[in-house]
Amino acid sequence: MSKWIEKLNHLAYAYDTIIFASAEEKTIELIMNVLKEYDDQFGQKINKDKSYFYMFNKASNALIRKMEEATGFVRGNFPIIYLGCPISHAEMKKAHLNDLTKKVQNKLQVWIGKLLSFGGKVVLIKHVLQSIPTCCQFLCHHCVIKDIQSIFARFLSNFKE
Repeated sequence: MSKWIEKLNHLAYAYDTIIFASAEEKTIELIMNVLKEYDDQFGQKINKDKSYFYMFNKASNALIRKMEEATGFVRGNFPIIYLGCPISHAEMKKAHLNDLTKKVQNKLQVWIGKLLSFGGKVVLIKHVLQSIPTCCQFLCHHCVIKDIQSIFARFLSNFKE
């Protein structure tokens, strides 16, 4: 596989793999060859039911069909969630990050009404903040940050919803 590595733009590994590449025919052939080589070497087939390709919204229907035929994957829609962070080709909107606000709300909701000291509440807020993936903190729309700050302020002042 090493002869192909230099030609691929990016590879990111976790439990899943995301490959960033152009939609040029040679590049797609290269990627599919790498995936086939992986299958041949390790005996692990790519699950095409769980595999997607993503393109800009203005991609032509002809290009989308070409990608579907070349890869056997279907087109997915942005944003996607990867390792807890939304990924999009465009600027993140507040609506894309609503799940993040809900997660913060739900984590603190359990503790509302409990007898916690002010210091205990501060520690809990820090814990909730630390549980937010770092990449999401940089993507946050300023309105989302204000919403989260408001949730923390209400929690600190014993506001019950």
